[in-house]
Amino acid sequence: MLDAPCSFNFGGFRFGFPEGFGCSAIDATIQVDGEPVVVSIQRSDVPEEANLAGAFAEAVKALQPLYGNVRVIRQYETLLAGNAALALDFHFRVGFEERHGRLIGSIVPVADQNERQWLSVGCVIDSEKPALKTWLLDFDVMLEGMTAP
Repeated sequence: MLDAPCSFNFGGFRFGFPEGFGCSAIDATIQVDGEPVVVSIQRSDVPEEANLAGAFAEAVKALQPLYGNVRVIRQYETLLAGNAALALDFHFRVGFEERHGRLIGSIVPVADQNERQWLSVGCVIDSEKPALKTWLLDFDVMLEGMTAP
């Protein structure tokens, strides 16, 4: 991870934040064949003594206030930007409708510094929608292409 100004591309427009502005979270709703997918990216400082399992447990605990009763489907080891990561697939309800979420988190080094940061990437979908049947596979492929600077 770089300690650099944050920027993103939106419909071909590049939004770049000035030097000194830190970006700690991005929440975006994207459309896949007209169906919404919520994607979240977060970064934060972690104490020197923090480990992946503890940081991930805190991130999972933070899902409860957002989504209510979260049912864990599976938790597994993976990689995120070339770093050891943990992932969680979970279900929750919005009214009577079921939603599927995925959270992937890692502790990553900050380039050229003796620091580490928490990086998490997640998504929420209505997996019953035909247009989203392969989304989680597409999401995984997208994350596999994410590399550290």
